[in-house]
Amino acid sequence: MNHGWRLVLGIVLLAPLGACGDDGDGRDVPDVADEGTTGADADAEADAPVESVEEAEADGVEPGDDGGADAPAVCLEPSGSCRATACHAPPFALHCVGGTVLDGAGAPLGGQMVALCAAGHCYSARSRADGWFAAAIPASVSAVDEIAVYFPSDPPRHTPFCRFEALCDEAVELCAEFRLYEAPAGVELPFGALPSAVRIEAGDGGALVLPAGVEVLPPIGAAQSLALTRFPLAEHVPCFLDPAHLPVALYVVTAVDTEIIEPGTMTDPVLRPAALDLPNDTGLPAGAVVDVFVLGGAHPQHAGLSEGEWRATVTATVSADGGRIRTADGEGLGYLTWFGIYPR
Repeated sequence: MNHGWRLVLGIVLLAPLGACGDDGDGRDVPDVADEGTTGADADAEADAPVESVEEAEADGVEPGDDGGADAPAVCLEPSGSCRATACHAPPFALHCVGGTVLDGAGAPLGGQMVALCAAGHCYSARSRADGWFAAAIPASVSAVDEIAVYFPSDPPRHTPFCRFEALCDEAVELCAEFRLYEAPAGVELPFGALPSAVRIEAGDGGALVLPAGVEVLPPIGAAQSLALTRFPLAEHVPCFLDPAHLPVALYVVTAVDTEIIEPGTMTDPVLRPAALDLPNDTGLPAGAVVDVFVLGGAHPQHAGLSEGEWRATVTATVSADGGRIRTADGEGLGYLTWFGIYPR
């Protein structure tokens, strides 16, 4: 059973891999998956967001494609030449964005849902067998300042939420490597207020400690469970991090965008903090204070963040014996996504 009231960002459904069609007057518009819809009807439906990716798929609308022989031409094919800098100051007349998504081992990940957000709406695509995706932005969107990309996943994967400002007109191939690691099975949690404290542990001994009396509110479509993972930064640097300023430790909570709330505040969540109890395996001195940065996901407003923002939200301190890094009593994270530890 899932909490059905929460809506993820609206997704405008495109034809397989964001295929581009023509409405008869020379403008490229995204076809919708509803057969027989053309012309003005296609324009109207392409700009009409649905409540969620999950809802769209439940209605039998397929927003992506696996790259089979009958797949239509996509709006952008990989060229090997990606864009690292903007071609001019914003806004951009951008109508197609492409990139490659991989699994945790670095192999192409086919059939992965991709959400591209631009100018207040989100548009979906699905990667084909070689991992390539190309998402079209409707011709009715004439000005784009920046975009964000994320990857709704079932079964769950560690999906980043990435912003891009190095854009250009028409079509852009993203330079970022999107690598999605599989998430472990989570600790199942009861509905309603927790009768006692719950400790969610990662493989390195780090833990997220949920206090008794709080309620766990996962995003729509996610299981009523939580998992904590120490992310392997030595293998891969997610797109929301600055490679020149990496945290000493990076963790991700599954499901991303879970909130820890005061019971009875589901419709207008009041966040309650879950404590952090992490290993100090990087040699920080006893008593050292660190900043805990948190990534804004698809709906971070209750935590005072914006989508894709990576910002310090709380501090933690190395224990007197030097073995652990802990938040102070009554402090921690009420909004659970990715978080990283930065020494001061």
